[in-house]
Amino acid sequence: MSLLFSEIENKITEFKVNKIISSRKRILVGIINYVQTKIDLKKDINLNFICTHNSRRSHYSQIWAHVLAEYFKIKKFKSFSGGTISTEVSENVINSLIKCGFRLNSKVKKKQTIYKLSFSNDTSEILCFSKKFNDKFNPKNNFAAIMTCSSAEKNCPFISGSDKIISIPYDDPKKFDDSRYVDQEYMKTNLIIASEMYYVFSSLKV
Repeated sequence: MSLLFSEIENKITEFKVNKIISSRKRILVGIINYVQTKIDLKKDINLNFICTHNSRRSHYSQIWAHVLAEYFKIKKFKSFSGGTISTEVSENVINSLIKCGFRLNSKVKKKQTIYKLSFSNDTSEILCFSKKFNDKFNPKNNFAAIMTCSSAEKNCPFISGSDKIISIPYDDPKKFDDSRYVDQEYMKTNLIIASEMYYVFSSLKV
């Protein structure tokens, strides 16, 4: 297991897995079964989390899947994210992750902003930037496409090269961007996704 930053270790112990409702657990079983099959066959595991703008929910999902796969010692695992269009990663997402213990190592503005986050002292950084689901950084085959919003699922009923498409839609915190609830609502979405990723990876037999 990677030596996670203590703040992240502490946050993980606070995840409210017991509050995940039955209907959500039934949805998450699709990911559990996909990953478990890959583990049993000793094959590479690739999950590509997809939402429309690749700016909020898909990044939360990618990042927490990455961390929790390390936490639960899931081998040969990689997580990715993408959108039906490329925009910008929301700075509110980055801020809420920092509050959970992630460290921002760099923030570079090119065509768009690229963030590099770390979560432990002995693993590589997580690169965060908005891109399309079929970007060169993402797998072209042998992956599960995980839809984190209903609009991406509607616009992309077929993802070329994917083994399977699994829908786990989340509410978009974007609607709170200009309100006094912005920090609260982004953290809420952050922790909902983190808890559900915890449920997925804690359910696996390795």
